[in-house]
Amino acid sequence: MNIPWGFFIKNLLEAVFLSPVVHFLMIICGLLLIARTYRRGLVVAWCGVVIGLFFSTPVTVNWLANRLECYPSLQTDQLKNAQAIVILGGGARSWAQEYGSALPSRNTLERLRYGARLARQTSLPVLVSGGALPGREPEAKIMAESLKTDFSVTVQWIENQSLNTADNARYSAKILKDAGVKNVVLVTTAAHMRRAMNEFRRTGLTLIPAPTAFFSDEPAKREFYEYFPSISAGSIGSIVVHEWVGILAQDIKDNLGL
Repeated sequence: MNIPWGFFIKNLLEAVFLSPVVHFLMIICGLLLIARTYRRGLVVAWCGVVIGLFFSTPVTVNWLANRLECYPSLQTDQLKNAQAIVILGGGARSWAQEYGSALPSRNTLERLRYGARLARQTSLPVLVSGGALPGREPEAKIMAESLKTDFSVTVQWIENQSLNTADNARYSAKILKDAGVKNVVLVTTAAHMRRAMNEFRRTGLTLIPAPTAFFSDEPAKREFYEYFPSISAGSIGSIVVHEWVGILAQDIKDNLGL
């Protein structure tokens, strides 16, 4: 499988510019600038602090996630015309010593659990989608094994060539259309669903969104600790920023006709 340069560039940019690395870079650059121009250096450093707090405080992270998770939970009556269930991969652990094999990541396991529940409820065939870099076990293969072993669900189709969401859509659609399937239930994390739907719509499939693992909530009253940064909020904040950047990239590609 040929790996496009864009894949490596994208991952490099994400590693450098997505939360939390960018916060520390801004703070470091600001402190270095203070030696030459105190005011500008101070502004840059404080911007890094503010951005870091914004993306690691539960209230602000929830606000961002709420606007990202625009698809509501699946309702039973939406499944009446469905022909298959598509579960998108969300990462894998290359080795888990207690199992002696590779395993789905926590993110992927949440998707698999919900997809397995839907499969048992509907008896619909399942497609799992997710590839890997050369020399590594394809994510979809790991997902299929987990569905069989941990959830007693047998996978009908394995799409193991994709490296990103656009690939998930393109390669999965080909497999499904060749099998005569047009109406599919799309299972992925709620924060990822908006971006996934954007890509899958381009394939001509009829989609039934089935989001899971919502990050946002609408409590009647906020607790005081939700206004203070936390490690868990920072972790979610990184995922949310990743999705917003992905949506921005989709918009830019659409506007440029790419």
